[in-house]
Amino acid sequence: MMRLLNRLVKLAVVVAVAVVAGQNIAQADPVSVSGWGSITIPFIDEASDVPGGKNTTEGKTTVRGEVDFQKTIDDTTFRLDLDFPTSLNEPGAGPDEIEQAKFVHKLSQEMGLTLTGGVFNAPIGFEAQDAPDLLQVTKGQLFNLLPKNLAGFMVGGSAGPLKLDVYYANEWRSNADKEESIGGRLTLAPTDKASLAVGYITADEPTSPADDLLDVVVQTTAIPNVLLAAEYLDDDAQTGWAAVANFMHGPHGLTLRYDSVDPNTAGAPEPTSFTVAALCKMKKGLSTILEWKTTDLDTVAGNEDLLALRFVATL
Repeated sequence: MMRLLNRLVKLAVVVAVAVVAGQNIAQADPVSVSGWGSITIPFIDEASDVPGGKNTTEGKTTVRGEVDFQKTIDDTTFRLDLDFPTSLNEPGAGPDEIEQAKFVHKLSQEMGLTLTGGVFNAPIGFEAQDAPDLLQVTKGQLFNLLPKNLAGFMVGGSAGPLKLDVYYANEWRSNADKEESIGGRLTLAPTDKASLAVGYITADEPTSPADDLLDVVVQTTAIPNVLLAAEYLDDDAQTGWAAVANFMHGPHGLTLRYDSVDPNTAGAPEPTSFTVAALCKMKKGLSTILEWKTTDLDTVAGNEDLLALRFVATL
């Protein structure tokens, strides 16, 4: 009981410090402060089952949060995103990582050219990173194969329906012998209801073949209150694809997702998953998602099911 109380006190201190710091910084106009917090409860999580043992994930509440600071001076915008993941069944609480620490400088207002430097979200893929921007509780298989945050420089520009981002950043695979990565994303949006985005990033290795990654996303909102999207991924070692359909009716929505990954190795498992998520925006700044997900492991282990509930509050 005392351990739980100590953890709750630590969590309260972190939240209080973040709030006070946000208020003090916000007073130095024009700094803007935003953020979000989420609480997730997995009722069923068969992926964490232990043969002959106890599932230590089911019923355990997990809390995550983020505080973002942004300030613009002339043609330059500075942004800092601080993540605060914690769980009441884990020791300690506090900052886990800096998701973004970047500047965006307008090189040319007429040409829409910008220069970004620092740590920034990798411009590739369909699914977002943060809970308020997600249509489900979990992320798909393709998201886990993509880079998340990069450190380096990026130049972006747009002309009519075309937008191009090109960047030079740190290597994004786990092996230390990989070279720095070069990548980019070309987006074609002929209308505000349809777009095609092609992303590519290198992952060169001095001692072995490269496993560069190609990602293609097509999405449309041509049908009122309906988002349809498809994604294809190929990184030489494996290929994957996903399809997403989101239906909204006022504050309520239903999202369907199907994804599959092929390791391109004869006889290797090809896992597929199907997800159904119900979204409800209860009040301004508060929403909830209930998700059921089943994954076919393509092995003798069969399927793994997940049932989870998440509440998300935004600042």
